[in-house]
Amino acid sequence: MGSITAGDADAYRIWLGTKSKQAENTVRRLCSRARQFFRAAVRQKLISENPFGDMKKLAVGASPKARVEFVDEATARRVLAACPDLQWRVIFALARYGGLRVPSEICALEWEHIDWDSGSIRVPCPKTEHHDGKDVRLMPLFPEIRKELEAWRRVAPKHRSFVLKSAINPKTNLRTGLIKILKRAGIMPWPKLFQNLRSTRATELRDRFPTHVVAAWLGHTVRVADAHYNQVTDEHFRRAVEAGRKEEPPAHGAA
Repeated sequence: MGSITAGDADAYRIWLGTKSKQAENTVRRLCSRARQFFRAAVRQKLISENPFGDMKKLAVGASPKARVEFVDEATARRVLAACPDLQWRVIFALARYGGLRVPSEICALEWEHIDWDSGSIRVPCPKTEHHDGKDVRLMPLFPEIRKELEAWRRVAPKHRSFVLKSAINPKTNLRTGLIKILKRAGIMPWPKLFQNLRSTRATELRDRFPTHVVAAWLGHTVRVADAHYNQVTDEHFRRAVEAGRKEEPPAHGAA
C-alpha cells in the first residue's frame, strides 16, 4: 500500500474511464471507496498519506435523465400481447403495474402473500430487509395485476407456494427475455428496462395519490422517488395546456 502514489491514483481514475469504459458515476464511486480504504490505512498508521486524499469531484450525481423513459399504457398493452405465455404476462404486469423490483421481489412473491378478498399484496423486500420494518410492504392488488394473476393461478402448479419461482430464479436473465418480447412487438427497447417500468408506475401513482402513500406502496423514500423515479411526461404538458384554455377569460364584449 505504501508504494501507491497520488500519480497512481490519478492513473487509476483515467484507466477506469478509458480502458475499462466505466460510466462517470461508477468511476466516482470506485475512487471514493478507494479513498475510504486508504484513509482507514492512514488512521491505523499503516501508511503515511492517502494517495486519493486530494482527488476532487467524487460525489455521485443523480441518474442521467437521458436514460429515463415513460412506458405508456399503449406500449404496455402491446408488450403484454407479445408475451409468449402467462408467466411472462405476470412478470411484466408486476413490474409495470406494481412497480416490483426485478428479479428480487417477484422471485420472493408467494401465493399466500396475496389477499384476494381485501385486494392487497404483501410484497417481500429482499433489498431493504436489513432495515428495521422494511422486510415487507403492503400494496394494493391493482386491477391490471389481479387480471394476470388470476389467469396464471388457474393453470399454475397447485403444490408450489411461489408465484413465479418455478419459472425463474434470482439469477435468471429476464432482461434478455424482455428484449425478445419487445422485438416481437416491434418496440425499440427502452433504457434500464425494469427500472423504467418501476419509474413509470411511480409517476402514474404520484398523479393520483400523495407522495408518501406511493413511496410506502412501492418501497422507497420520497427523496429517492424525486431523484430517480418521478418523471415529467407529455400527459402533464397536455393537461396543463387544456387547463389553461378552460381558465381563459372571455373576449372583451362577450356576454
